[in-house]
Amino acid sequence: MKKLVLFALALAAICIMSACEKDPNGGNDNEGNDSIVDHSGSFNGHNYVDLGLPSGTLWATCNVGADTPEGYGNYYAWGETETKEVYNWETYKYCNGAHDQLTRYCPYSEYGYQGMVHDRRVLYDMDDVALAEWGAGWRMPIRSEMEELLFYTTRSWKEQNGVEGLLFEAPNGNSLFFPAAGSIHETDLTLVGKEGCYWSSSLGSDPDKGGTMYFVKQSLSFGHAYRCFGWTIRPVRNVNINEVVD
Repeated sequence: MKKLVLFALALAAICIMSACEKDPNGGNDNEGNDSIVDHSGSFNGHNYVDLGLPSGTLWATCNVGADTPEGYGNYYAWGETETKEVYNWETYKYCNGAHDQLTRYCPYSEYGYQGMVHDRRVLYDMDDVALAEWGAGWRMPIRSEMEELLFYTTRSWKEQNGVEGLLFEAPNGNSLFFPAAGSIHETDLTLVGKEGCYWSSSLGSDPDKGGTMYFVKQSLSFGHAYRCFGWTIRPVRNVNINEVVD
């Protein structure tokens, strides 16, 4: 009898230890997937969410210039780091007044000012508004990271705190809301609440265009838009578990 009691106590201890190892946080948020490690948190005063993406990319919960996930934030031309009143080719920083007179990020001479060629297809750090506004550790996403967001989440059109937009939901239970903030051409802010227009840091199919993620209620697509337009920015960062966060 004494040996039986000791065996039962030992078995109970093993079960308790096993339960603790499986769920160190004392919860079941990951629906039994013990391999998921959630790196969501805050860095440089800005929150991010871990969607469990294969690349490890962590997406900010707010647009540049916004304080909440529903905030539209600021609008920027591709490769510019400051807002302005007029968004057109005459005011665009990296051209000489026209879409085929580019002065930077121009791999084809027919689009370059005086035939200039500048074969750079991703923004330099100095032209990345996420880095400029939020500091080192933050950046604009490249196009493939936007595509990854589509491939590894499910999406639904939602109204969140009175704001229309697209909700991305990951298998690990985390989610990310993008407001339909519209865009600016010339001085007009259009289609707010109806379309989401987000820049990547990648050049578009033609040098006068930047790579984009664009959505309306019925669909989401990846394409390009004229670099002089005012679109919104959703920053990203890469996971580093040794980094000290807020």
